[in-house]
Amino acid sequence: MKILTVAGFTLLRLRRSRYLLSGAILLAITLGIHWLSTARADIGSPGDVQWAQDFARFVGWLAAIWLGLGLVQADQADGALRSMLTRPISLPEVLFGKALGGFAALAAFALAADATVAVAAGLRGASVSWPMLAYLPATLPAQGMVLAATMLLAQALPRFAAGVAALLVRDEFFSDHALGTYARFLPESVMNVFAPFAHAAYWVMPPTSAYFVGYREFAAAEHDWLLAALTMPYAPLYAAAACLLAAALLSRREL
Repeated sequence: MKILTVAGFTLLRLRRSRYLLSGAILLAITLGIHWLSTARADIGSPGDVQWAQDFARFVGWLAAIWLGLGLVQADQADGALRSMLTRPISLPEVLFGKALGGFAALAAFALAADATVAVAAGLRGASVSWPMLAYLPATLPAQGMVLAATMLLAQALPRFAAGVAALLVRDEFFSDHALGTYARFLPESVMNVFAPFAHAAYWVMPPTSAYFVGYREFAAAEHDWLLAALTMPYAPLYAAAACLLAAALLSRREL
């Protein structure tokens, strides 16, 4: 109940900030203009909606990073965090609630983008397909893990450095396939130093590659659905571990 109370408080603060509302309106306008101005014979096909869906996924990913950087720091800046901790609630519970509130905001954004795509499709006479509605919600586990990981980075690094590091919180950047690509452009001496770091980083990064697939691959079922299903229980465990580590780091600082 305490965690849900903090989550509700977090959503209230986000609503009052109007940043998410402004971002949602901007995204809706952008997607609407794209859909209404594009005349294609294959209307409603994966290729027709690919730009809009992939763009919405990208904005959601950036929103997860933005929330992870600012949720705790905003409460620290105005004293709200100190005020909450004077009540019978622990610091880990506060961070769990902040992460849950941020995740709820991301879910609301995904649903709003889904509604925008569906309305635009209807205005153009296209049928609304299951992949069209399921794609953005399917990316939420990865966005939740990125949010929690960014909250952890924000307690360990300065804000700008944490934001840059959060852009790399994706396991596909450190996979063997990625290393093969880097090896074509980087000298062997650099790769000899970077490869061990990349292998270690791969195991601590959230498995975003199981969820952050392109819309065309999602609609055609050309990705590993079994991997995504098996990874689903791992997502909340990863987020919880990141919140616990963030609380441990935050407890060492003056609030």
